[in-house]
Amino acid sequence: MRNEEEKIFIVLIHLGGNIPTMDRIRETAPRVKQAIEKLSQSNCQLVSASDSGNSFSYFLKTKLPSEVIRAELFGKTKSSNISPLLNDDSALILEVGSEYSGMGFSKAWTWLQHRQNGGD
Repeated sequence: MRNEEEKIFIVLIHLGGNIPTMDRIRETAPRVKQAIEKLSQSNCQLVSASDSGNSFSYFLKTKLPSEVIRAELFGKTKSSNISPLLNDDSALILEVGSEYSGMGFSKAWTWLQHRQNGGD
């Protein structure tokens, strides 16, 4: 079920369990990106990634509620045939409100400013 208006979310991901192997990170990160692109119809932007690669975040703009975003990332929707995240992984999905401030993160910061101020 879709809401009437698009909202901007930040999705923070942390791959859990023991320190994830590079193979797990290389396998999971592209699948998370693919899910984020699908949910946002490619209206998304990588915000940050840890040096180890086991934590990363995205901005996305969508009409879908946060619960659907979470369910898609964990493979718990009818349209999900592969779960990018496992039970010991973490995801935090927060709506970005009208008031925010930042410095650095140039691509993500620019993306957010253009989307929040009536852009795409």
